[in-house]
Amino acid sequence: MLKKMILILLVLLNIYTFVTVRMDKQSAVNGSSRVPEVRLVAISSLGGAPGMLLGFNVFNHKTNVVRKGYLQDAIKLVLFQNLIMYGFVFFSLRKKKEKVWRY
Repeated sequence: MLKKMILILLVLLNIYTFVTVRMDKQSAVNGSSRVPEVRLVAISSLGGAPGMLLGFNVFNHKTNVVRKGYLQDAIKLVLFQNLIMYGFVFFSLRKKKEKVWRY
């Protein structure tokens, strides 16, 4: 039950992150106020790195290697951290077999 709730939360977080990248791309095209990069990195470090990288590639956003390449590299490092976090959460929530004591 808890595992499913965490999985749903992570999926929703990645959807939110993907939409945030889309909104930032629209703001960049329209010339209006942008989403700060600190917020983008913070959202991705909470578990939304896959959605962030997907959004960068789908919307071709912040992909200029000369200007914003460091952000892509930072998000890739955060993705590695996310994978470790996902593994820790899901392996710690798995059902443990009870030991049967025989005399």
